[in-house]
Amino acid sequence: MRKIALLLPLLLWLAACQSEDAPRTTWLAELYVRYLVPESQVKAEATFMAGDSLATARPLALGGDVRFNGHTMGRRQVADKLIRYNYENRGPQPDTAVFAWPHPFRSHRLELRHPMPRIDSFRLSANDTLLQLTLLPPLQADEQVVVMLLDSLQRATSLTAIGPRTRTFSLTRPNPDDQEMPQPTSLHYYLVRKRLRLQQVEDGRVTLILETYSELKDW
Repeated sequence: MRKIALLLPLLLWLAACQSEDAPRTTWLAELYVRYLVPESQVKAEATFMAGDSLATARPLALGGDVRFNGHTMGRRQVADKLIRYNYENRGPQPDTAVFAWPHPFRSHRLELRHPMPRIDSFRLSANDTLLQLTLLPPLQADEQVVVMLLDSLQRATSLTAIGPRTRTFSLTRPNPDDQEMPQPTSLHYYLVRKRLRLQQVEDGRVTLILETYSELKDW
């Protein structure tokens, strides 16, 4: 499985969350958590930059520990002085993602916590023109779900639904005349449930991305 980049829904969500009353931003952060249900694996990443926009921001190395759910995150330089903090482990899915880090320019520490998106149960079914997905718990307003369809040749396509949704809802079925799309013969599928938030934390703007990947199911 791989991290799925859904730039348009993310940008639309972030734009909707902007506040004209927010204080002047002096630093940016991106906090990311991915949980793989089949492997019982959690991966967390954090990056920090000085500035008020990605176009002009410069990488930041913080002067203290960055923590995820109480665990000190590793630190490595990835490119052009960009520092990435990371943590990986196996175990049950955490109910809440909690990041804690030192303020980039002051002496106190900051914390951000948010519930992880969960996939308790799901089922995909089909009729002539639509796919129906039953998902528990139901999709909330700050969430989206990506249905990844794979055929016997491991060709893949994705269908995205943005919350809120009821527990059972419809998706447009792939066109059977499109040879590039996986077809309902020999299909497998899995879900990626995503929670996206843009949050002002004092004088910083934090992008939080939380993802849960389901097990692979036969159709």
